[in-house]
Amino acid sequence: MSQSCFDLRLASSPTRHIPVRRVVDLLVVTHAPHRVAQYRQAMLSGDRFPPVSVLPVFGWFLLTDGHKRFTAYKSLQTAQIPVEIWTIPQSVAHLGRQTSKEVTEACRLVSELGRDPQAGTQLKKFLWSRVVHYRRLGRSLWTKLTP
Repeated sequence: MSQSCFDLRLASSPTRHIPVRRVVDLLVVTHAPHRVAQYRQAMLSGDRFPPVSVLPVFGWFLLTDGHKRFTAYKSLQTAQIPVEIWTIPQSVAHLGRQTSKEVTEACRLVSELGRDPQAGTQLKKFLWSRVVHYRRLGRSLWTKLTP
């Protein structure tokens, strides 16, 4: 299997090939192992994806986007990975966009509470999914940062 599953034309920032072992993924507890398996199978089948995004930090590369794609690719036991190099402002902007989407969705559901009888249930599910997400993030960080 070559690195052909990543299409560098889909990157919006500079790219380069780096050793997989130099990529640090702080989100080691996945919430979607079935999606990782789907990505892996798609990679083996020849599908193409945007490269994962990393932030260079003291000679290492902190994974900032593409956690499931990275986990799937890493399972293929390849030595190098093509990555998109992000700057700190790009990484912060990415987190801002994710947060904005979450807040927009929560506000939409809250605004529907008086009109849609399902909105309360949807809001509870949405908020619970965020709790699960941030709990997973915390577990990942705890796992990665403690001996």
